[in-house]
Amino acid sequence: MTAANFSGSPGDFVASTMWSVNSFKGRVFYWAENKQSFWYATAGAYQGVMAEFDLSTQITRGGYLVQMVTWTLDSGSGIDDLAVFIFSTGETLVYQGSDPGDVNDWSMIGRFQIGEPLGPRAHAKTAGTEIILTRDGYIDLSVALKDGRYSEKSAYSAKIIRASKDAPARYGSFFGWEAVLYPAGQMFIVNVPISSDSSIQHVRDTSQGGWCEFSGWNASTFCVFRNRLYFGDANGNVCLADAGTSDNGERIQSWGIPAFNALGSRANRKQLTAATVVSNILLPASYAYDGLADFNTTLRTTLVDDPSAAGSEWDVAEWDVAEWDTGAADDPTTRTGWKNCHAIGFSVTVSVRVNQRAQRINWYSTNIRYRNAGVN
Repeated sequence: MTAANFSGSPGDFVASTMWSVNSFKGRVFYWAENKQSFWYATAGAYQGVMAEFDLSTQITRGGYLVQMVTWTLDSGSGIDDLAVFIFSTGETLVYQGSDPGDVNDWSMIGRFQIGEPLGPRAHAKTAGTEIILTRDGYIDLSVALKDGRYSEKSAYSAKIIRASKDAPARYGSFFGWEAVLYPAGQMFIVNVPISSDSSIQHVRDTSQGGWCEFSGWNASTFCVFRNRLYFGDANGNVCLADAGTSDNGERIQSWGIPAFNALGSRANRKQLTAATVVSNILLPASYAYDGLADFNTTLRTTLVDDPSAAGSEWDVAEWDVAEWDTGAADDPTTRTGWKNCHAIGFSVTVSVRVNQRAQRINWYSTNIRYRNAGVN
């Protein structure tokens, strides 16, 4: 293996200190931490003679270059793509053209302001736009540049806006902020580092737009390869994610809280009495229910572990030795049966938890029984 060869650039370019890289219209762009310039190679090359382009004269708020992303005006790549440079202050410069060394083929066409970005990998492409992880939340770049920093339309994370702002406020200084689109799993994943060696994930279902939180994947970086999701942790391990029915043989605990519902009358209190879940779970008794009222999420019941053994991954486990995966091919619908479930309030819902390692569970609906409890 031969090391890459870089030459011809000003002394500030040192390959080992480059912070990140982006490919744009057949040309590779590099930039370093705490710098206001980028460096670029000749068309079709990633090494060789490097040239510097200084952006310091174009910015008005200071800061340093954090991200360069490609703004695609359609769902593909082509001559209408624009180069977007995002600084630590959130100031954003948009350029058109393909050769920064040719004044006739490179020009700035816009300057915008968005929230401060959370790192060089804190973005991901979805369809014809980029989602940028900022201190204002997770924003749709194409909407933010058109409607402004404070437009509610630009918030890709509008449904979890408090969580998407609180997390950067608490953990924005940690390394590991990253976004990845995982089409095979219908997920858009935001990695949220909560310490130097642990993280959680904010995960959006790309088919419906709902969000949830994952824990237990202490990832530093993610990658999608051949439609499978992998992550690397702080110890240098590479892990296959979203595979099988268990967490490396251990149980997976799931917890869902549907939206609180006034059940047609905000002025009257309701008393929950019972609930049942419609799903494909094979052991309904393993569910735990908690009636919740008026946005209080305090839990009162004990979660019972599903005693089933972990299933095996098809075409990987040893035939006639490993336990079979208990997820039925036809995904049968089952009910847990009515269980007592108590809560009194103006808006109510039912929390559902399960701790299992043998089945991929589809949760279709929750049915409740209640009675009016007056207006006081």
